[in-house]
Amino acid sequence: MGKSAFEILLVEDSPTDRLIATEALARSSRPNKLNSVQDGVEALDYLRRRGAYENAVRPDLILLDLNLPRKSGREVLAELKADPQLRTIPVVVLTTSEAEEDIRNAYQHQANSYITKPVDFEQYSQALAAVGDYWSRLVTPPPAPVAPMAPPASDPFERPAQKRKVLLVEDSASDHLLFRLALQESSTAETELAWAQNLSGARDCLAQGEFDLIVADLGLPDSTGIETFRRLQKIGRGSPILVLTILEDELLGQTALREGAQDYLVKDQMTGRALGRAVAQAIQRAQHQARLQRSQQMEAIGQLAGGIAHDFNNLLTIIQGHGQVLSSGDAEPQEAAEAVGEILAATRRAAELTRQLLTFSGRQRLNRRVLDLNQVVGDWAKVLRRLLEEKITLSLQLTSAPMPVRADLGMLELLLTNLALNARDAMLEGGVLSLQLARVNLLDPGPSARKPGDWVQLTVSDTGCGIAPENLGRVFEPYYTSKDVGSGLGLATVQSIVEQHSGWLELTSAPGQGTQFRIYLAYQEAAVSSELADLSTAPSGRGEIILVVEDEAPLRRVTLRNLRRNGYQVLEAKDGHEALELLRDPGLRIDLLFTDLMMPGGLGGRELAVQARALRPELPVLYSSGYSPDLANPQFELEEGRNFLQKPYPFPKLLSSIRAVLEEGEGRSGSAASVPPE
Repeated sequence: MGKSAFEILLVEDSPTDRLIATEALARSSRPNKLNSVQDGVEALDYLRRRGAYENAVRPDLILLDLNLPRKSGREVLAELKADPQLRTIPVVVLTTSEAEEDIRNAYQHQANSYITKPVDFEQYSQALAAVGDYWSRLVTPPPAPVAPMAPPASDPFERPAQKRKVLLVEDSASDHLLFRLALQESSTAETELAWAQNLSGARDCLAQGEFDLIVADLGLPDSTGIETFRRLQKIGRGSPILVLTILEDELLGQTALREGAQDYLVKDQMTGRALGRAVAQAIQRAQHQARLQRSQQMEAIGQLAGGIAHDFNNLLTIIQGHGQVLSSGDAEPQEAAEAVGEILAATRRAAELTRQLLTFSGRQRLNRRVLDLNQVVGDWAKVLRRLLEEKITLSLQLTSAPMPVRADLGMLELLLTNLALNARDAMLEGGVLSLQLARVNLLDPGPSARKPGDWVQLTVSDTGCGIAPENLGRVFEPYYTSKDVGSGLGLATVQSIVEQHSGWLELTSAPGQGTQFRIYLAYQEAAVSSELADLSTAPSGRGEIILVVEDEAPLRRVTLRNLRRNGYQVLEAKDGHEALELLRDPGLRIDLLFTDLMMPGGLGGRELAVQARALRPELPVLYSSGYSPDLANPQFELEEGRNFLQKPYPFPKLLSSIRAVLEEGEGRSGSAASVPPE
């Protein structure tokens, strides 16, 4: 069942207003339980279960007066929303002021709603009842089926539950015994308790399954302090963690809270009831957060779909409009050339958008080689200048010496593009976008993810509007955007690219003072790779026979047409089964298999290649895909420019790739380099 009563905490210093609120909530159609405190200090003690409020129940809703003694409601609200354990509790502020500025202030501190306090009791009563009912419907989970003969639960944190698994990481046998007794005495839920005396033992327990909660002493023999919590986070497989500390080290518990712990308890002040209640609350809070996260993910998917649909619909409109110009038959040569140029530009932007999605999701295979970041930035600056408004100046501060990094060229270009577009949107009135490179040597670890060693530092800064402090922590969140439209993947993709290259980035910004991103990539001593061949002079065929396997008929037709126009003979198959029929004909010469990775009929490109090599051991294979799960398979050797072609691709690149694969096959006859393992 759902909760029998909706828990409400009223923070109000006026006895009259407390009485009014009590009477108003008593008239609510939804059962509720009202607890009240008189000032901001008491409110925080209640919510953090300190002192006289050790056994307090976590409220489902907080009614908070803004004008309080000792600590104002605004200060209380700011602390609540900065606390990882309390920020999800809805807060409705109570104020006698109807001034727009005061109300806006409350929302800026992340209040969820507000009620003004008129003298008229009926209006106030109706407002409180309506708000309480709204938030109770939003926060309270829907009723679940009740097990037969289950006794009613008077406390929402101690209602009957299915068997739960708790791991205690504690080196003291006496504390282990106290913990076990406390759980037996204070909880109606059956608990399976595992015990580990150090992190090594905890790792063994966690390797055998998941736990509903980990309770860990921060003073273990093989790890002490906050490092204990951090190491447990890494090996805990997502299990929520409650930490135990001593009074002298209470700050460690607060640090663990900020870094994601469900709660902390001071062992010196811990009673059995408080321990049992903390365990129950931590488990329920983790479950609530998981439900909330799933809800947010669904909302994010909707936001992402809207942003992607907007971007793609714009591109499709461009392509469709210019296609109609060309199909009319009466376009002037100059007009037709411009239409073709716009269509090609739109397809490049669409390709970049899909590449961005794959990069963010980790499904984009990296093609790393040693590149001079100076040259990459200098060459791509020509593209960036076309993306920026005329009133924005692009400033390059490159180095005289090469800046070699091992990276994927396309990823670096995408990173630069996203940062430039982000800066452009921040400089609507114009400004300066600066790209600066430097080699830095870091001797000691520092803030964020800094690591000692030689690094290439790319600094991208703008003179735009800056980022508000409350948004700084969210700009890298997937799907988050402060714009009216867009996918919200730009900066999330930037962060993903940097992490995939084993680097890190640092962000500084303030309203009105611009934004600066500092990106660190490892400095490489290896020689810089030579540039790719000029695609404008892509080689033609010499009469070789290519078997093209592609289930998308329009794509297959245009590929066949272009290959024939460039000196190749072509065979076609719409799927793997049709291709195998051709490959089984011993009288049919085939010089290269060009296959899509994902095809219908249960025979994809990978499986087709295995069977093709069984029939023709020396057959060269070139794979292509817009996306395939195989791209994320580390055992499947795909390398762009050698045996793989990422869709969409310019046709000259297909010609160059085919020639490279054919020549490699001639030089290494029978090589299995491009054949996937079973």
